[in-house]
Amino acid sequence: MADLEHKLVLAIDDEITVTTLLKKLIENSAPDLMVRTTNYGTEGIHLALILQPDIILCDLMMPAPDGYEVCRTISRHEATKHIPIVIFTALNDDSSRTRSFECGASEYMTKSFDPDELIEAINRVLQDKRLGSI
Repeated sequence: MADLEHKLVLAIDDEITVTTLLKKLIENSAPDLMVRTTNYGTEGIHLALILQPDIILCDLMMPAPDGYEVCRTISRHEATKHIPIVIFTALNDDSSRTRSFECGASEYMTKSFDPDELIEAINRVLQDKRLGSI
């Protein structure tokens, strides 16, 4: 769990280049955010339970379990259902967006995203969580 001054972001994507980029981008742009990464959905679920991150970034198109299942599992588990999930994916269609929200996502972003837009989305979701909107 993150300390009082830092918020913990858990980034889950099967592409190591993506998780490396996210970690670097987020930590360089927002010094109050720490990032932990994994390239496996199963490990992401496990880390969410153990670390209790403040927010999760999750790709949809991963080997089993895919991002939908990761999102569904985390958002329905008693110990992690309070953690907001931002889906980020190459899928840019209404069906994927709708299905993501049905699985428990708080936000949906498509790749390639603007770095400032990503930080804004993370801050918005964290603010909503603080205000009890999530």
